[in-house]
Amino acid sequence: MLAKWKNVTVLKQGTKRTASASSAARLSRVCLLGLGVLAVALPLVLAQSAEPARAAGETATPSDTPPAESFLSAESSQPAESFLSAESSQPAESSQPAESSPAGSSPSAPPTWGASSGPTIDSPAAADLLSGSVTVTGSALPDSSIQVSSSTQSDPLCTLTAGDDGSFSCTSSGLPSAPNVVLTVVQLVPGEDSQSASVTVNVLKAPTLRSGAAGGVSTGYGTVRGTAFAGATVTAHGGGYSCSSVADGQGGWACNLGSGIPSGSITVRASQATGWSNGVSSASSPLTLQIDSDPPSPPTITAPVAGASMPLTGAAISGTGEQGALVTVFAGSFAACTATVQGSAWSCLAGTVAAGSYPLSAIQQDAAGNVSDESAPYAVAFAAATGAGAGGSTPGSPTPTGSAGSSGGASPNSGTGGDGTATGAAGTPGPTAAGGSTGQAGGGSGGSSGSGDSSGSGSGSGTGGSGSGSNSGTGGTGAGGGAGAGTGGSGTSNGGGGDPGGNSLTPGSANDPSAWAGATRFTSALQPVLQTSPVTTWLLSLLAALAIIVLIAAPGRLLSSGLSRLRSVAPATVAPRLRSVARGATAPLTTATTATAASARKPRVTGRNRSRTEYDSAPDVRVNPWLIAAGAIIVAAGIGMLSGPVANQPAYLRLLLALCAAFALLTAAAVVLPRALAKRWLGVSSDILFAPRYLLIAGAAALASRLFDLQPAVLFGLLFMLTLAEVVSRTKRAQFALLQLAARVVSGSLAWLLVAVVPAFGSSAAAIDPFSTFANETLNTLALAAFSAAAVTVLPFGRMLGKTLFDWSKPAWFAAAVVSFTLLAAVLVPSFEHAGRAFQAAQVIIVGVAFAAVSISVWAWQKFVTPTLNE
Repeated sequence: MLAKWKNVTVLKQGTKRTASASSAARLSRVCLLGLGVLAVALPLVLAQSAEPARAAGETATPSDTPPAESFLSAESSQPAESFLSAESSQPAESSQPAESSPAGSSPSAPPTWGASSGPTIDSPAAADLLSGSVTVTGSALPDSSIQVSSSTQSDPLCTLTAGDDGSFSCTSSGLPSAPNVVLTVVQLVPGEDSQSASVTVNVLKAPTLRSGAAGGVSTGYGTVRGTAFAGATVTAHGGGYSCSSVADGQGGWACNLGSGIPSGSITVRASQATGWSNGVSSASSPLTLQIDSDPPSPPTITAPVAGASMPLTGAAISGTGEQGALVTVFAGSFAACTATVQGSAWSCLAGTVAAGSYPLSAIQQDAAGNVSDESAPYAVAFAAATGAGAGGSTPGSPTPTGSAGSSGGASPNSGTGGDGTATGAAGTPGPTAAGGSTGQAGGGSGGSSGSGDSSGSGSGSGTGGSGSGSNSGTGGTGAGGGAGAGTGGSGTSNGGGGDPGGNSLTPGSANDPSAWAGATRFTSALQPVLQTSPVTTWLLSLLAALAIIVLIAAPGRLLSSGLSRLRSVAPATVAPRLRSVARGATAPLTTATTATAASARKPRVTGRNRSRTEYDSAPDVRVNPWLIAAGAIIVAAGIGMLSGPVANQPAYLRLLLALCAAFALLTAAAVVLPRALAKRWLGVSSDILFAPRYLLIAGAAALASRLFDLQPAVLFGLLFMLTLAEVVSRTKRAQFALLQLAARVVSGSLAWLLVAVVPAFGSSAAAIDPFSTFANETLNTLALAAFSAAAVTVLPFGRMLGKTLFDWSKPAWFAAAVVSFTLLAAVLVPSFEHAGRAFQAAQVIIVGVAFAAVSISVWAWQKFVTPTLNE
């Protein structure tokens, strides 16, 4: 076996030596062939390198003849068998190089292999700061298609073709301000892959610039504004002034160039800089800023005249001012109305002004924003008008009492009178053509103007009115209680003005709030029950009542239910509150004594060493209930005074007394009388208790009146309540509540009806009798307080009477609520019907909707969400 293995080994070794000899022979032949090819290829390479260079701008293409080293290495890397088989299959001539072109002939372009070179960007350079307009230049393959794009835009900035020399240029102005904007150039060659080049730059455009004034003309501060990159620092400069501002998150900026810049014009430019820009942007386009630093002169009020009597709402005020200026008229501290000056004249109708005497003045603001000084104030009186009429008077005939002249007579120099109101005796027109005359007795206003065929004009003032004629006719006088104002018709010569009325506004008169008989905002707060349009007023009042039920009463009931659910799920670890003793019942003496003794037994580390109580029994301090009632009524009256402006005048002290009297009458009618009637009719006993929480309601009513500018104000003067002294059935409790509500509604209605009986304020009786004025204010405030008390206590939640009535019978509660809310709305709706009060009405509605939304949300959360969370 061993001999056999040795024979096999010897055989294998012989075979290996034979194979090695054969391989060496093949390698020798390959080497000889390679040397032969090298000898032929080397002269060709040297000849080609000596050819003239190609024209400039052409891209050289490599020769298909590889270097000798590469060829040799590639040739030698092939197996011997492959190379020999390939060589044997080719003719011998194929290994010879091609013959060169004859001298003088154009050499043919060598074939290309591999990809062409990519584009390059010459400008802009990396990290350059651009201003939004950019020009991208560079080079690419001649006649290739070029696309230039930006990372901030989806569409290409340019699409063009490179020139014959490969150069290209692209200009665009639509780049937005941004850091690290990538500009990319893409080269497109048919049959090849696209190649690109890019550069990263920063773009910061110039900020926009415009005048800060709405009209284009700036004040002496030189306010400018515009837009810039968010967070950028903008600097504006011009005319030796400059200012800086940081743009907000939306890019807006504004600044004042200085103060006291003289009137004229300056050229302003602005630029911006950011933390990433490493520089400042280019300047904006120049802005020619008009400066007007001269304030206008005060405007002039031509009507009404000093001492005139004006209506509370819609008083006409006119005058002159600077063209285009905005005039604001003030009656005391109230902005009565505003108007824009048109052709040096302006006029406006005042809103509702509280009754009283006020200094009338005006200011004006020009287009640049400069504000004038206040015009010289003069006193006028605002009082409720008690009548109106419109009619005419013929020349030579008196105007009937209670009407206003509307036109003059038909003569060559006659004028046309304006409309007006009057309640006093009429004046006597001039001897020729009379202009329209107006007048108002007792604090009203009269004023009319007329124009004739000629240029003359005349004016005058008087309670009865004024008149004028072609000659020096004299207007008549009237016997009204206040001064009227009017403008007579025009004629060939200035007509004579009317003489003042007999009872003009003097200190101590009825229209002077500084006197005891002066008017206040509650003197004529309520309109008569039988108005000129009762259907409209009562319909609006009914709609307002339904809105109160939907927005206040019903959501308030749901809110109360939701809060009660919240209290019912309070953690058991919280110590229970001591329940208050039922109203009218006597509290067990052991309750307070036991609690005190238990607390005294608790261990104490620090504190007093004596007993917690200084006496064996608490001292019995008794306060006269009449003193409590008087103090509560005075406090409520003081809160009611705060529902509107208060002046330090005797008339307002009289108003405080009227409020105290009204609240005392309300307590007697709404608390004392129902207690007696309940004992007699229902057989139930009750006690009168002071309710301090009602003071909070009174304060809330006064605050709402001031916030929403309610005219008349809402008063709440009920500070006492009735509690049952014994346990009665639910029906008895509901009847007891209904009796109290009825007492409040009836007392308010009677006071409202009696307002028409008392002499109207402004008449001769009221002017000489301040007690009539006091009676007016007492009845007006009593009606307001009674209706407010009925509307508040009928609410179906809390400890209100409405809750007891709602739990007993929902239809009965709904009827009582509709009546109570309608009566309260009836005294408030007329003030909202006046022009200019729609905004206050909208405010009240918005507050009601917000309260309803919050109440329903709380109830829904406690009703549906809280039980799910507690599961």
